[in-house]
Amino acid sequence: MKNLFYKFSFQVVIFILSFFFIIFLFHYLSFSLSFFFIIFLFHYLSFSLSFFFILRMCNLKNFLCLF
Repeated sequence: MKNLFYKFSFQVVIFILSFFFIIFLFHYLSFSLSFFFIIFLFHYLSFSLSFFFILRMCNLKNFLCLF
């Protein structure tokens, strides 16, 4: 009986630990994904802004000055 109780408690502890581990992993992954998304968005915005700035610096007629 005692052995069975220890086995059951061990399974419960393993279950709780795995549950917390899965929750932690999910939160960490969502955080890192949002972080990479923000970095990607920032790079994309800076690239497009610099591109439009170059276009404005050059005349639109003189588009070949980029090359």
